[in-house]
Amino acid sequence: TFFRCTPALRQPAQWWVAMAAEEARRSDEEVDTDDEHEPVQAAEQSDAGPAADNKAKDEEYEKLMRDEREAQARKDALHAASWSKQILTAGGGEAAAKGALATLHIVGRLNSAKGTVFENSRARDVPLLVILGRGVMVPGLDLALLSMKAGEKALIVVQPEGGYGAAGNIDFPRVPGSATLFYEVEMLKLEKEPELWEMEFEEKVHKATLRRERGNTLFRGRHFKEADDEYEQGMRYLFFMPHPTEEEAVVLKRDVALMNLNLTASKLRCGQEKQAIKHGESVLATLPEHPKALYRLGQAYTQLGEYEQARRLLDRAEAASASDAAMLSSVRKEKERLQSRKDRHARQRKQAFARMISGRGADDGSDDSLRARVLSRPDLIIAAVGILVVLVAVAAAAALR
Repeated sequence: TFFRCTPALRQPAQWWVAMAAEEARRSDEEVDTDDEHEPVQAAEQSDAGPAADNKAKDEEYEKLMRDEREAQARKDALHAASWSKQILTAGGGEAAAKGALATLHIVGRLNSAKGTVFENSRARDVPLLVILGRGVMVPGLDLALLSMKAGEKALIVVQPEGGYGAAGNIDFPRVPGSATLFYEVEMLKLEKEPELWEMEFEEKVHKATLRRERGNTLFRGRHFKEADDEYEQGMRYLFFMPHPTEEEAVVLKRDVALMNLNLTASKLRCGQEKQAIKHGESVLATLPEHPKALYRLGQAYTQLGEYEQARRLLDRAEAASASDAAMLSSVRKEKERLQSRKDRHARQRKQAFARMISGRGADDGSDDSLRARVLSRPDLIIAAVGILVVLVAVAAAAALR
């Protein structure tokens, strides 16, 4: 039908060839007076376009950087004005400075000098070891500590702007929002802390060992978060060890494995199972059948509910602990805990499935089930059916539009 209704398509092939030749001739004869200028204009536009774009991007970047610097200056001014200090006992020792290693005791209270204690190093009987000016403390306290001297005791008050702000802190230490912080601080000692690249190998190992021993003391006292912080700081010294000798590499391998084992234990106690697994696997990378690493990895996977993986690791730990009665006993107890936990979860899943199939609520076994309550109220059923009919009608009307 299309061919019959279109006269041009009924023409012979010679007609189409003639028409194509005529069209080609006409296009050759046409002259566009702007053609010779178009390449120049296009070139000018292509040159001007990227230059203008780059200039706009540079200006935008400079504005962003300027805005960021101004915002940081406002924040710094807010922090600087957020703290005040009352000297209780003057210090006669070295003045604090950024990068100094401070040994200090601190007791933190909420909203008054006699308020609720939220931080107390004296109760742990282990003073804090802090590198000043590194943002380890809240901003107001970090600045206040830089104004102290060795031997000084002071009461430092930090307003919310230099503390935990309006949101507070839900982690350790737990602090409510918009709380004013009162710190009683005793600066016991100030030492110069060299940069990592300035330390010799022996000094780094010594400082890492000191941190690990402090962490162990805190861990035994069940101060797990503080112990974890000490282990992390200790690993910092061991991490930056470029080009150790063969003898140093042996010492480094041993100390890194010990620190990773400690971190595996502290992360488990802090509820950070995935981080614990990372440190445990780091030990196995160099010591594939280390019984403590296998044992703690088994604990981590048990906590995550990955029981088959936990079972495999604990089986390996049991085999590796054959000559260590204490370790063997711990592994077997953990396997019992794993099985008990697995059985409990299986029962819970079974009960949940039974409730879903039977239509019963949480009070499984009671005659007053959800199904019985609904069937005893035909008015509710009629109302539900009426609502369903209305919804279907509305949807049908919308579709017709």
